[in-house]
Amino acid sequence: EVCVAVETCSKLRPHTGSSSLPSSYASVGHYGFSDKVIDGLTVTINSVHVTFKSPVFTAVFQVSRVLLDSRSPGWQRVPDLRMTKLKDTDRNMLLLFKELSWQSVRIEAKGRSTEPQQMNLAPLRLITNACHCRITIKKKLTDCSVVGCRLVVLLDDLLWVLTDSQLITACHFAHSLTDIVKQATQQSHKVKAVRKLESLPDYYAGPPNQQGSSKAAGGGSHGGGIAAAASMNVFNKFDVIETSYHFVCEQIDLHLCDDPGSGRSSHPMLTMGASLQLSLTHFRVDYYPYHLAAGDRAHWIRYSDCGPQQLSAGALSHFRNLLVEALSGARIPHAPLARAPPHPGPHPQGASQSSQSHSTTATTTNITSSSTTTTNTSSTTSNSSSNTLSHQLKGIVTSQMRQLMSSVCVLSIRDFTVFRVTTSSRRQPPKEFVTSEFILCVLFIALLYWVP
Repeated sequence: EVCVAVETCSKLRPHTGSSSLPSSYASVGHYGFSDKVIDGLTVTINSVHVTFKSPVFTAVFQVSRVLLDSRSPGWQRVPDLRMTKLKDTDRNMLLLFKELSWQSVRIEAKGRSTEPQQMNLAPLRLITNACHCRITIKKKLTDCSVVGCRLVVLLDDLLWVLTDSQLITACHFAHSLTDIVKQATQQSHKVKAVRKLESLPDYYAGPPNQQGSSKAAGGGSHGGGIAAAASMNVFNKFDVIETSYHFVCEQIDLHLCDDPGSGRSSHPMLTMGASLQLSLTHFRVDYYPYHLAAGDRAHWIRYSDCGPQQLSAGALSHFRNLLVEALSGARIPHAPLARAPPHPGPHPQGASQSSQSHSTTATTTNITSSSTTTTNTSSTTSNSSSNTLSHQLKGIVTSQMRQLMSSVCVLSIRDFTVFRVTTSSRRQPPKEFVTSEFILCVLFIALLYWVP
């Protein structure tokens, strides 16, 4: 049995920075025998008891029959541990495949605040069935540092019955953790985004298949080159391009019930209580915390590069143009307007005055022509300098936006159904009220830029 106590802090502790990483991120030397032993361990725990405390509520997690073991790339149990690793000696990378499974999880949460409005919060309870978590870890062979990770939580089905008061309690508990989670996320992004940017040339230098094939074909015999190319293809198939977290549940049934008492509806058929059932099929959440905003999404799991990718690319291009215009003055300066000379009319006086008028008009015309020529020259010079400045700013903005990262969350539901309200006095088989005939996909994108 393992007991863990976790408590939230009112203020975040200062981060140590990227220069002093924990010892688990890197080893002293090359990947050796001791690292192989640690990575190949199998851990079995009968019970895990986790107590989570915050100023608003206390939660208890009880996990039974926990098993952590090594698997093959196809997530099969194999007798040889060498089949649970994939190596790429050309890039000095290693892939490890682990699976974490448990039999059941029991979650209980209740309020602990002394405020009158929060003392009557209803307790929350949730019990889940067997679940397993697939973990793919990418390490460097040179120093054993962790480069990336892919974590997938797979749950068969989930049934949760919530009353009105329990739903309000769940929203209140989640809202109490919003600020501290947001601050911790922003703090960790400042450090981890820098580490991801430093390793981006290794990820996005080019297609790994072409690089590996050229290296494998360039050296060794023909048979060795074929074997190396085959090994490279297998590694690229299961490679972790970037860190990601995934949650997949095949079926979620949510029953919303009303509490007894005065809070119920005054309708005669609902005075004894009623419930509403919501069913979600193949509920999936994919989270990519450190992704280049202009990077490729072809390696994302079950993601179609169609509308969302085009919309985000168009938004980034529009933002870049607006930023260049704002930095360059947004408008090209116009040439100053010159007043036209007055039209000479008939003079009532003598020829001397007429000749003097012609002389004045010619002088004015010459001055105006000279002024117009000077204005056109200065306007051309101004336009040329403005275009040069705009081109330089566009190059600087484009190069800086290549480092723009994004945190993307993809929510997809294959099918959802809302059933008709059922009452205690009228027990009938559930009938569909609202159902979907399409796949729902929602993207939440937050842009991140690290300022040194």
